[in-house]
Amino acid sequence: MKKNIISMAAAMAVLSACGPGVPQLGKSSLDEVIGAMTLEEKAHLVVGTGMAGFSGDSAVIGATRKLVPGAAGTTYPIERLGIPAVVLADGPAGLRIDPKREGDSATYYCTHFPIGTLLASTWDQELVESVGQSIGNEVLEYGADVLLAPALNIHRNPLCGRNFEYYSEDPLVSGKIAAAYVRGVQSNGVGTSIKHFAVNNQETNRMATDAHVSPRALREIYLKGFEIAVKESAPWTVMSSYNYLNGVYTSENKELQTTMLRDEWGFDGMVVSDWGGSNSAVAAVKAGGSLEMPSPGFTSVRELEGAVKAGTLAEADINKRAAEVAKIAAATKLVGVGRDDLLSDDIAKAHHDIARTVAEHSSVLLKNDAATLPLKPGTRVAVIGDMAATARYQGSGSSKVNATKEENILDEVKNAEGLVLAGYEQGYDRQGKADRVLVEDAVALAGKDDVDVVLAVVGLAEQVAHQEDLVAGRGDLGDEDDVLRRIHRLVFAGVPRMHGVAHLVDEGEHAVEVILVVEQHVGVGPAVAGAVGAAALAGVLIHVEPAVAKGLLKHVRIVLAEHRECFERGLLGLFKGDFNVRVRDDRGVDIVHVQLVNA
Repeated sequence: MKKNIISMAAAMAVLSACGPGVPQLGKSSLDEVIGAMTLEEKAHLVVGTGMAGFSGDSAVIGATRKLVPGAAGTTYPIERLGIPAVVLADGPAGLRIDPKREGDSATYYCTHFPIGTLLASTWDQELVESVGQSIGNEVLEYGADVLLAPALNIHRNPLCGRNFEYYSEDPLVSGKIAAAYVRGVQSNGVGTSIKHFAVNNQETNRMATDAHVSPRALREIYLKGFEIAVKESAPWTVMSSYNYLNGVYTSENKELQTTMLRDEWGFDGMVVSDWGGSNSAVAAVKAGGSLEMPSPGFTSVRELEGAVKAGTLAEADINKRAAEVAKIAAATKLVGVGRDDLLSDDIAKAHHDIARTVAEHSSVLLKNDAATLPLKPGTRVAVIGDMAATARYQGSGSSKVNATKEENILDEVKNAEGLVLAGYEQGYDRQGKADRVLVEDAVALAGKDDVDVVLAVVGLAEQVAHQEDLVAGRGDLGDEDDVLRRIHRLVFAGVPRMHGVAHLVDEGEHAVEVILVVEQHVGVGPAVAGAVGAAALAGVLIHVEPAVAKGLLKHVRIVLAEHRECFERGLLGLFKGDFNVRVRDDRGVDIVHVQLVNA
């Protein structure tokens, strides 16, 4: 859908009313455009438009509804100077827009790609760049200007609700993967916004948390990935985080936004606040913040005007910030781009294929006892688990995408050449309700003489009421746990729960093998591999290359809660005798970083 930012009639009327001498963005120099702006216009330009769910009385509230329905917001257009609204849209796993539009029977789909942690698991910058190119193409096609991604905060706390969006606990990996993603997206002539700058390592109480970090740790761990991404890919924008850093809101932190980001790293783009993350428009402008999103009505505009008039804010500072926003507006297509039809079938298929390739390449094979994988031709597979038929394939919020295509493990097994589907049973209620009939039916299927392999797909109940306990290695999965105990006397370890990695379990008491797939929002598994994750995992199980199956992963870093207790109960149970394990405690913090090294 084209962005009708400025109709030709309106533009001509404005220009004729203002006279021939009015500078125009894209035709006049940036200095001339800024020099022609009133103080009120400058204040409006550095404060975004309002959006649903946020208080405000901005004149252009709801502008995304006319431009790109479902986008996160827009900047303030100044028509008399030819400055269009810049459309900013979520998302790390694919473009997030509304699937339906008023008066339109069509559905507007986007490709759902594997989330950040899986992109990093590929260790393939070229492949990640192709993901960025695909997402950026859809951003362009649908008429948005800036994609609010990628997210590259460090994996620090395993209970962080945004870990699935982030890449790694390693700043080098995070920076290199983010840079590849940015290069790919921006190759389409649209922008990115690397986030959340900085030290946003938990979601609990995220708007009031004060992260106390030493200068060395800050630069070497928490900021290094951002530095790499800025220097190697030149993102158009950087998004500040919600939290305090050493007692100062990051959105008001001059050391972050000016001293390091601009002066040291050479960033020359726009710094945008996270949505609702600006606390003082005046303090943000002084520190280097270019754009407050979304607008709290006219409150921030009036505060900025008042501060300049009172002499507490230099007009030179607001000029800089206004110029940074105008520069991004100038980089967009001023007359609008995009399409009036849906994402074409050939583009949708090509992007879906890339997503599946990434999901396959991001799979990590931890164990393959008795060379069970790949499944041999003629293998009779019993599939158990509601999530095998209806995959939970994505997070929510900014990561939610209306996928062009969704796949599931059951269909992949059913359609796999050479395999025989021996039957399917739901096994459990995904809402967590006890159901003995479902359990008995699943156990009966698993016990049939003609079943060679049980593929059990489980996960947290939808309400994830016990998520924290499960991540820490405590509690159980209710009926799902009972199903598996009775099938194979299986006791879950913390690792597959936490990471969602397919883990082959063979305790030698039955002829049947059990392949366990944990699908949940936490960690790295089909749930975060996107709409292609289930199919990709099935493909790995069925078609894994012998060379891959033969060689165990040599280096795996795992973050566990519950300190050594969880480590000993979970990791040692899985890898005892197979690996030398090195444990490093980090200054008494209740987190263990484990590196497994092939013996």
